[in-house]
Amino acid sequence: MEATQIAQLYRGELQRLNLFLYTPGEQADLKLVKWWADLNKSGDIAEIFHKQNRPLSTFIRIFQPPTITFISLNEEGEVNFAMWFSHCDMAKPAAFSAIWADESIRSTRDLFKRELICHLAAFAVKKHLFAVTRLKRVKLYEKTGYQTVGFFPGFYPDQDGILMHLNLQLFQQSKIYKMFVKEN
Repeated sequence: MEATQIAQLYRGELQRLNLFLYTPGEQADLKLVKWWADLNKSGDIAEIFHKQNRPLSTFIRIFQPPTITFISLNEEGEVNFAMWFSHCDMAKPAAFSAIWADESIRSTRDLFKRELICHLAAFAVKKHLFAVTRLKRVKLYEKTGYQTVGFFPGFYPDQDGILMHLNLQLFQQSKIYKMFVKEN
């Protein structure tokens, strides 16, 4: 299934949550450039992206297909949420997942709804999701069903990276999934 087919499949939910599937082009790329500048200004770029992925040209390349990227904009047209699923060379049915949310929407129901629909869309094409995170974020990943499976020594300048794994079964057993299924 292609990314555009995923967007069609979840079109109603994406619209309700003000999410869109990133498609390379002048307007969408300008949103990424502005977001990159905002991430640098806030310092969030160092929290999310490995040093080699922080230059602007590399940053934009990260989100290009075959990566599946969902973005949400605030009222000013600035990125306030992004979740992306990058192709995993080690295993075809897998992807690396990553998420960023503006401080204004962190821990809100809308954030969890966006995360839920993005994960469901990813599982339409991938069987396994992996994420590398910092120790302080492990609990957030665990709420979504991710489990720790390993470590990357020296991944971050100040600490090791923690490798997390998620599949559809783990996701459907998670607190976040059960909460929203119960509501709908």
